[in-house]
Amino acid sequence: MDYHRAYDAPMSTTRETIPTPDGPMAALLARPEGSGPWPPVVLLMDAFGLRAALGEMAERFARAGYVVLVPDLFHREGDVAPFDPLTTFSNPSERDRVMKLIASIDGAPAIRDVEACFAWLAARPDVKDGPGGVVGYCLGGRVAFAAAGALPDRIGAAASIHGGRIGVDGPTSLVALAPKVKARLYAAVAAEDQSHTPEMNERLEGALRAAGTRYELEAYDAQHGFAVPDAALYDAAASERHYARVIELFDAALRAGAISGEGR
Repeated sequence: MDYHRAYDAPMSTTRETIPTPDGPMAALLARPEGSGPWPPVVLLMDAFGLRAALGEMAERFARAGYVVLVPDLFHREGDVAPFDPLTTFSNPSERDRVMKLIASIDGAPAIRDVEACFAWLAARPDVKDGPGGVVGYCLGGRVAFAAAGALPDRIGAAASIHGGRIGVDGPTSLVALAPKVKARLYAAVAAEDQSHTPEMNERLEGALRAAGTRYELEAYDAQHGFAVPDAALYDAAASERHYARVIELFDAALRAGAISGEGR
C-alpha cells in the first residue's frame, strides 16, 4: 500500500467556533467532500497564530481522508493582531509580543482546548468513532505530545513537527506523562533548532523508552519552521517529507493502514 499517496478529492474548508471551558474558540475545518465518516485530526498551530497557511496545511491532510480541525490556541488573549512570519523575529517589539503569546500556550488550558476539539469533532456525523490524530508545529508540537499523555483515550496518533521544548520536564509535559500515552508518536526534529536542544532530546527519548512508548524520532536536515509554507525557514522538500510521514502514521494508527475514502 502506498502510504505516501494523498487521495485526490475536492475540499470543503469552513470557519467554525468551538465551545471550550474558557470561552468560544475560532477554528478552521477542512474535510473531503462526501459523507464519510473519516477519522478526526486536530492540527495545532505554530507561534504565528491561525491563518490561511494553516488552512492550506489542513487541506493536505484532509485530502488524505481526514476531517481536520485547526483551533486558535490564542483565543484567551482576545483579538491578537496578525503576525508576519517573515519579519516577526527581526522586529524587537513583534518578537516580544510573539514570545509572550508562546509562553501563554502551555499546560492544562491548551490541553483543554484539544479535548474540546475532539469532543466537537466526535459529535459530527462525518467523523469516524474512535481515537483521532493530532499534529502540531513549533509550540503546537509541545501541546500535541502533552495532549497524547493527558488524553490517552482520545488520541491514537500524535506528531510533533519541529516542536518547541518537547523535551522539557513539568507536570503537563510528555516527559512526565509518557507512561499514560497509548498513541503512536512521531517527532520530526530539525537539525538546527534552539527550541529542541540535544539535552531536551535525550530527556525526551529517555522518558519514552522507560515508558515503553511506541515512537519514532526522525532528524531532518532543515531548520526550525521548515514545514510551514509562510515561514522564513520553510523548506519545501522537508515539508513534503513530513506530510508523507505523518499521513503514514495516521493511516497505520487510525484506520489499519487503509487509504481513506467515503464510508471508511
